[in-house]
Formats: sequence, C-alpha cells, structure tokens
Amino acid sequence: MIIAIDGPAGTGKSTIASIIAKKLGITYLNSGSFYRALTLALNGTDIDIADEKAVLDFARKQKLEYVASRLVLNGKDVEDRLHEDAVSARVAQVSSNVAIRHLVNDRMREITKSLSIICEGRDMTTVVFPNAEYKFYLDASIDVQAQRRFDQGVSNMTLEEVKAAIIKRDEIDRNKKEGALRRAEDAFYIDTSALTIDKVCETILNKIQTKGSTMEQMEVEKEETQNSKGEFLTQFEDSLKGLKELEDGQLVDGTVIAVTDELVFVDIGYKSEGKIPVSEFAGDLPKAGDVVTVVLLR
Repeated sequence: MIIAIDGPAGTGKSTIASIIAKKLGITYLNSGSFYRALTLALNGTDIDIADEKAVLDFARKQKLEYVASRLVLNGKDVEDRLHEDAVSARVAQVSSNVAIRHLVNDRMREITKSLSIICEGRDMTTVVFPNAEYKFYLDASIDVQAQRRFDQGVSNMTLEEVKAAIIKRDEIDRNKKEGALRRAEDAFYIDTSALTIDKVCETILNKIQTKGSTMEQMEVEKEETQNSKGEFLTQFEDSLKGLKELEDGQLVDGTVIAVTDELVFVDIGYKSEGKIPVSEFAGDLPKAGDVVTVVLLR
C-alpha cells in the first residue's frame, strides 16, 4: 500500500505523514530527506553544485538508508541536521538536478517493493508514485507556511526571511524540468491553513477508510466492465472452481492489505478481500503485508 502526499513547504506534510504512519503501522518515507542528506554531504566538499555531472558522480558514491523513519548517510544518522540553513539554501538546486531525481526516485521505489509506506514531497503523486492507492495534496497560505517553518526553530532566519526563502524555493520547485510541484488531478486537496494537525489527519484517515470500504464495490464494477467485453463468464467459472476448494469454518492464511481504524482487510485469494473488525485482534494490530490465519465464515 502506498499513500502519497504532495504540497509546498510549511503545509504540515512531514508531521501529518509521520502521525498517520504510526496509526496505520506503516513506514513513513520522507523524500525530502534524501535530497537534504545529499546536500549536506555536498556542503562538505568543494564540488560546484551547478556541475550536474560532478554532483551525480558524488551522489552515486553516497550510501543512503532509511531506518525507523530517519535518514542515515554513510552509516551516520543525520536526521537532526537536515534542516540547517546551509542545507535549506541549496537543496532546491540539488533536487532540480534531473539525474539526481532519478537516483533518489529509484531508491524510494526499491524501498516500497518490500514495505507499505506513506511518503510526502513535491512530486510523489505525479512522478514517483503516480499509481499510489491514495493521493493527497496539502496546501496553506504563504503566511501560514512561513510561520509554521519559523516555529520549528530549526533556522536562524527571521520570519520574513523564512517567508522569502519559501517563496523562492516554491518558485524553483514549480519550474523544475522534471518533478515540478503541481497537484495531481486525482489527488484529494486539503487547505490546512485553518486546520489543526489532528483535523487534517482525521480527514486523510477518513478518506483512506472510505476508499477501503468501497474496495468490494470497485471489484463488482470491474467485473461488470469485463462482462461487457464478453470476458466475465470465463472468469466467473474459473473463480467458482477455486471456491470449491474452501469450506465454511476452514482455517486459511491471508495477507493483510490495509488497516483502518475499524477494519483489517485480508486477501485470501478470493474475488474480494475479507474484512475483520479490529476488535477481533488481541494485542497489536497486524500491518500491511503480514500473513494472518483466519476462519472462513462464508
């Protein structure tokens, strides 16, 4: 499962993604941390940041890892240094390097092969994960963006200087040759200016739950479309053959595909997913990708 969030700086993307990751028991992947870590490493060299080839050659030699939602560069946890002013001043230029974007995107896609994630950035829904199951675009007024970033206390700049820096960076991001900041047509838009963090999280979780609850209906609609093409009968016959192999009351292994506040969705190889109330699980809830043993009721 991939939940992708886009939007400009100061809209609460990182905080919200981190909270939702904990609530759903999935990994939080911050794309911006990769670019900031590479910028941090570059700041310790005499490499001209405008020399795209030299920057790429350098970046390829860096070992980037994501451990417990923290960025590890060459074996060292650098998460607490990623928002230093020297990094913020140059990261937009580094991330505008198309070859660097390809390098980082490939690394993130590799991570998602084995993990269910929530990720946030500038082009998660449009370039990196265009087929993500859930897409959101967070926005806020520039004054709110600047105040939030200023209140983080990670910069020595004044509020007005922070505001000017955000305006400049967002302008660079919107005009990148690749991975420009824009809202995907199918992303759900949320203006966070007047909303609390809890309210934004609630809105996103409700959207995820609503979509999860309609998974079976979507499957029915898909079958109806296939029927119009003359393919439904064959698929239906094949599915019936498979269903005869299982009986009510039988114990079967299933893979968890999604977890919401109320339900756990489990794939046991049927035409639609099984739904189990979270109250049925004692202790910690399973995570997406876990294999659980369930009783087939019908």
